[in-house]
Amino acid sequence: RYEFPADIIFQKELPQELKVKSEWLPSDWDIQREDCLYSWLKKLSENFSDHLVQSNIPRGVVRKTQEEEDDYQTTVITAKRRLIQRKENTKENRKKFMLAWLNKFSENIVNYDADDHYTFSLYLTFELDHDTWTNVQIKKNEALSKASFDVKIAKAKPTAPVIVHFRMGDAFPKNGLQLIFLSVTNTATPGSSIPETLKINCDVNQKTMDNPTIIMPLLAKKAIRFHLDDGAYF
Repeated sequence: RYEFPADIIFQKELPQELKVKSEWLPSDWDIQREDCLYSWLKKLSENFSDHLVQSNIPRGVVRKTQEEEDDYQTTVITAKRRLIQRKENTKENRKKFMLAWLNKFSENIVNYDADDHYTFSLYLTFELDHDTWTNVQIKKNEALSKASFDVKIAKAKPTAPVIVHFRMGDAFPKNGLQLIFLSVTNTATPGSSIPETLKINCDVNQKTMDNPTIIMPLLAKKAIRFHLDDGAYF
């Protein structure tokens, strides 16, 4: 319970708006009621908040009507709801795109973001076409003929194994897709343990969203060139 009179919470010199005490003093003050102070402050706030806010508005500025204020609040709430809906839609788009790949390449999954669906990675092996494979063999044979006996040269294979990391943003698919290729055979520099990487950006349209794995030919082309030292064998 509050064991003090109401007047001690005000300054000695009251603002002009509070000079008429009959407008703000409690009419049924009961110190024995636990909610008396709360009830009075609530009533006081209701009586004077509108006037005090109005008095702080610069001269010449017309204060919004309640209807205008309600319209403004409705606009704010609507904008927030649209933003939330947009975030939910983009999250659903990321999920749809990711699941299309994970379902098709379930045996090739390295990792994926199960909560927000921003990223996922696949270990993919691409077959070299006949002409590319022929060029690779020719280049390898030339390298072997020029190399000394103590130099090790990896045996050529008709495949290009890479880890493909898919990264989607908050505005996906509007902001496109980032693809990061990580080599499983080549390093960034000789003797380094850091894998060689390649980053590319890919546009995503409605056709791609309807069939996400439609970009597989693009991945194959980029991955093979990346695996074969950026087109050295083309």
